[in-house]
Amino acid sequence: VVNKAKVDVFLEFSCFFYDPTEVGNLVSGSSAFSKSSYLAYTDYVIIDNPLNRIKMPRETEGKAKKPLCFNEREARFFLAALSRKYNINESRPDMTWTNHFGELVTVKGYNRMTETEIPYQWQVYFTLAIISGLRRGEMIGLTWNDIDFKNGSISVSKSVERIRNRNSKGSKTVQQTKAPKTSAGERIVSGLPFQLFNMLRSWQEQQKEICRELSNKWKGQPIYSFGNQSVFISEDGSQMKLDLPSIKFRKILQMINKSVEEEASRETDPIHKEVILQNKLPEITLHGLRHSFVSLLIANDVDIKTTSGLAGHARSDVTLNVYAHYQNRDDAVRSALTRVFFEDEDQPAAKA
Repeated sequence: VVNKAKVDVFLEFSCFFYDPTEVGNLVSGSSAFSKSSYLAYTDYVIIDNPLNRIKMPRETEGKAKKPLCFNEREARFFLAALSRKYNINESRPDMTWTNHFGELVTVKGYNRMTETEIPYQWQVYFTLAIISGLRRGEMIGLTWNDIDFKNGSISVSKSVERIRNRNSKGSKTVQQTKAPKTSAGERIVSGLPFQLFNMLRSWQEQQKEICRELSNKWKGQPIYSFGNQSVFISEDGSQMKLDLPSIKFRKILQMINKSVEEEASRETDPIHKEVILQNKLPEITLHGLRHSFVSLLIANDVDIKTTSGLAGHARSDVTLNVYAHYQNRDDAVRSALTRVFFEDEDQPAAKA
């Protein structure tokens, strides 16, 4: 039974947590109500906490966030930008210190522009990421035996992830290659452009040359068993570290956008400047390249089942729910109705 005394106690609980007149109050009103209800229940002020029976509404479809990814124009620009050269400003201040003989040593600093290009391995990595839609762990888990150069396909049978290291007092996690988490993750990704496999072939030859140059410092597979060698590697030939692609992708994206801004700054015509700035890429995450792959397939009328299989989704409805807004519904409907009712017409209908 709720009486006035119990209501007064309950309000005291609420006021303890929430003072709407105080700037920077401890918690929001809803949170204060939740906390006071819980304390009132545990202190037997009320016999039941009504908030326990509340079911939070699901986020509506209209408010669902779209995966942040490249559109077709941005994806094309990104791939082209990977093979360009960039001017990087390198600077270092003058450095002075005293050596162990008590002598003052000064090294003069510098400020210079250096022309550089994105290392070929990263060109291959990010091209493969956006064209195949493979996950980061799946890509790092690839070996050359997984690349079918003849048929233009890639076998995905393993993935790399970080697990807790229970056997060492050093690193808390260790990188491990495991089977995919679901059966759908184990798949053959086919239908990929042969230009991609030309890049992979070139990278394989470069990798073999690195193996010969490093000689006994090479920590990857020997040449005679190169099929088991990781496609993407660290400097010593060992398997690439899992966190490295995200770091490199962010830096490369920033470098591309800075180059676009510098090009625009040299343009005097405001219209031309605006056109150049339209090439700035959204700063998506590395996983956004996978989103780009799926969304571009759907936008170009590849059916959901095929797209889902290539992406390694466990169910097609996962693909449909997340990427449905990329479907060209209007174009599909218009094409179907035109084919049914006007297929004998010579001229297309004028656009409004």
